[in-house]
Amino acid sequence: MSVESTVNQHGFWGETTAFLALFLDNVGVLIFFSAILVFTFNYPADIILTRMIPGTAVGVCIGDLVYTWLAIRLRRKTGRADVTAMPLGRHWLKGELMRYRANIFLLAIISIISALI
Repeated sequence: MSVESTVNQHGFWGETTAFLALFLDNVGVLIFFSAILVFTFNYPADIILTRMIPGTAVGVCIGDLVYTWLAIRLRRKTGRADVTAMPLGRHWLKGELMRYRANIFLLAIISIISALI
């Protein structure tokens, strides 16, 4: 087995395991947050089970497949072996932190403006 075929084989399995791990992580967190919606906020379970989880799972799966395909295509085009797919998923915590920081920033601006008036 040549070095090139070993690199390609490891690249394929690396991309495949990364895709599966990211996809399963996204689905697991989605189910966890769905349980919070159902049991804490009494959100209708039928909407979550029939629309939210399947739709998000399919969307994340298709997005992960597209990014994996783009990484493989870029690897073939450039001949580099260190190309990988960009992760795709629901970034709930990052979004919440960004909104929190934006709210703090807006409150600071409002405080400064109200102090000047």
